[in-house]
Amino acid sequence: MGRGRGADPLSAHGGGAAGASGSGAAAPAEAAFDDGPDGRMAAAQDVRRTARRAREAPGASFGYLFRWAEDAPDDPDAEARLAALAQAMSEDECDPRRAASDLPLIVPLFGQFLEHDLTAASDLRTTSGRSPESAPVRPRARAEVERSLVNLRDGTLDLESLYGVDAAEGPLAGRIARLMREPGAEARLRLVAPAPSGRGRVARPADRGADLPRLGLALGGDAETGISEAEIMALPPRLRLRRSFLRDGAVNPARALTGDLRNDGHVLLAQLQVALARFHNRVVDELADRGDVAPGALFETARREVRRHVQWLALNRWLPRLCDPAVLARVRRAGAPFYVEMRNGVRAPGQRRQPAPLEWWAAAARFRLPMIPAEAPLNRFHPRAGLALQRRATGAGIAGDRLPADRTANWSRLAVEPRAGGPRGARAIGTHIAPDERHAPLFRDLALATLRKGHALNLPPAQACAAELNMVYVDLVRPLSRQGLLGGHTGEAVRDGFEERTPLWFYILREAEVQRDGRGLGQLGSAILAESIIGMIATDPDSIWRRRGRQGLPWSPEDGVRPGGRVVDGFEALLEAAELL
Repeated sequence: MGRGRGADPLSAHGGGAAGASGSGAAAPAEAAFDDGPDGRMAAAQDVRRTARRAREAPGASFGYLFRWAEDAPDDPDAEARLAALAQAMSEDECDPRRAASDLPLIVPLFGQFLEHDLTAASDLRTTSGRSPESAPVRPRARAEVERSLVNLRDGTLDLESLYGVDAAEGPLAGRIARLMREPGAEARLRLVAPAPSGRGRVARPADRGADLPRLGLALGGDAETGISEAEIMALPPRLRLRRSFLRDGAVNPARALTGDLRNDGHVLLAQLQVALARFHNRVVDELADRGDVAPGALFETARREVRRHVQWLALNRWLPRLCDPAVLARVRRAGAPFYVEMRNGVRAPGQRRQPAPLEWWAAAARFRLPMIPAEAPLNRFHPRAGLALQRRATGAGIAGDRLPADRTANWSRLAVEPRAGGPRGARAIGTHIAPDERHAPLFRDLALATLRKGHALNLPPAQACAAELNMVYVDLVRPLSRQGLLGGHTGEAVRDGFEERTPLWFYILREAEVQRDGRGLGQLGSAILAESIIGMIATDPDSIWRRRGRQGLPWSPEDGVRPGGRVVDGFEALLEAAELL
């Protein structure tokens, strides 16, 4: 089947097949993957098929972990069935005793940040899941999707969403990137004080650098230090940059200057961006105090350090909070062989770009949708900040050009471990999408868009994904029983056409309910998430998976910069280093 690691899992056209036959094996790759019984897979890599896939989709930036699984059926009634399933997912409120999880809100927020840093799809018409009623979505051929769908990120978790602006947005992008640096101290990222508020301000941070820089501070000035409204209006309408900088047809001074404007979509994610920028600045200060880094190298050295810490947190703190422990351990030991095969099949030789798995991007990464609470404990001024306030506290809704001081985050309410079932945690992962009746229409539309996107992208049904995984990882995924799949408030909608070929995103949510009571992902969801995140990090030659720390051991925060003397080995430690806890 060609699903083993082979001799060199990082070479798209490596020497010959390795494995059971042992003949024609290429030289082993550098020992970058954890090994073990599950890491020594006997199946050989099918080099001819890999070469054919590379010719069919040269340099593709998205791919399928299970490209050879059965296609989604081209069912003329699929549109109505998906709509009925989305309706069932949004119309019935969850028992309040089961609605809360023990996961802090930073877990889904960090997941959204990772998704934005790893992916920014260009073909919105075919991936948004939205189309006129008269144009129902139909599954596209997978080879066509891999050829045509472009990822504007490079899939390496290099924190482009924090540090840079996509150069494809034109020459103005470079000036915006410069405006994101602190004037007179270009190694630091620029942060600003929020606007005064009659309510008061959140205690931390003490230095008041609690908001992202916004377009208003850049309007005017010369060509180096400012941007004119005429320049923004002159941008081609097709550019996201132009659309994002406008509100009601006029230039919006409240829009954040950031490497990914989606991270200014709601206040909690924007405040996470602030936290990472503050951590970067603390790393810069620590490096400058040590005096062993040249001033001109401070920015890139600090960026490299922050990148390593974020990758380490993703692998060692975030994934373990979400994934089934046994599944995560096996995927980690094996080195994400499904991702490696996919990468080898769609990535052009010599290209640094890492393809993003569509089963992750369009399904598993969306585990966070039902975790959104109707009200978030933003701070003492807004202990129950609703979704409308969360959006108004961003560039889409701020009245002036700065965030009001009463709307910055108190991270002790968002990142510190909540009491079990307490009010400060995220909602449970599951098929109860809408947090309450008021928001049911909004979440029904989000659910339908996600289901339609998966159908349009021809994601394999969940049962086919599980079967493919179990061909390599013996007994990794235990399929849900009929009772488990059809139970609960969505049973009737699933029974109507989805019992044997269940949409992958829905199945992942239902599996989390049945197998882990919504406190984490089930086996299939865990496998796809782990294969994707581990794969994208592990196959990047510049990632921490390839870097060694002290005594030749894998890199860890013990090897990194320690702002204030603290080893940054968790989310709370990062926020403390950023002086937000």
